[in-house]
Amino acid sequence: MDERSWINSGEWVPFDQEIKDVENKLWWVRFKYAAKGANQKDNFFMPIGKITDKEEKLLKEKALWGKLEVK
Repeated sequence: MDERSWINSGEWVPFDQEIKDVENKLWWVRFKYAAKGANQKDNFFMPIGKITDKEEKLLKEKALWGKLEVK
């Protein structure tokens, strides 16, 4: 993937689904790529941290790889 497509520190993406990957012990989010010219029909996925909470609750996680805002 081209570096211009990376999500860098201070940038964000609106996501529409969070995914608990129990097998790999990771939290993922699903989002639409918002860059100009991108195919808006495709979904993209990004890991946001390891599952560390004993109850496996995303909103209780303390060590995600960025800031999570949920509306």
